[in-house]
Amino acid sequence: QVKRKSENIWHFEKMKYADYLLKRKQQIDRQESIALKQQEEIKIREEKWQKIYQQVHNDLNSISRQDPQGGRLLKKKMKSVKAQERRFEKIKEKAEDVKEDVKEGMTKAKDKVNDIKEDIKAKAEKAHEKAEMKKEEKKEKEDKKNIA
Repeated sequence: QVKRKSENIWHFEKMKYADYLLKRKQQIDRQESIALKQQEEIKIREEKWQKIYQQVHNDLNSISRQDPQGGRLLKKKMKSVKAQERRFEKIKEKAEDVKEDVKEGMTKAKDKVNDIKEDIKAKAEKAHEKAEMKKEEKKEKEDKKNIA
């Protein structure tokens, strides 16, 4: 599995560049929505953890010295809660890295799509101008024939 995740995979498709950019933009949008969903899940998990932590902390502060076994069990519980916190931090860091990559890719894709749209508009305007010039030349030729 390590090799599959670390080596690049190349895919070749015959399609126009504009189509490729639209497809890539859709993929990036999908990745962004997945990243946002993961962020929401992390936030919910963190809130649940915070409630458990506060409850155990409060119980530790309020336990009496008459119950040493209960204190020991609460100490074990607090240790497991703190271990959960460390695991959540690792998950959170990975999710933030993915989100940064998605944002960077998204801005690049948007820029390229806008560039292509501008190129298409410019080409359409040139074609329109050429067509108008041909019409004018044709009219001038007809006028010359009519005069002669």
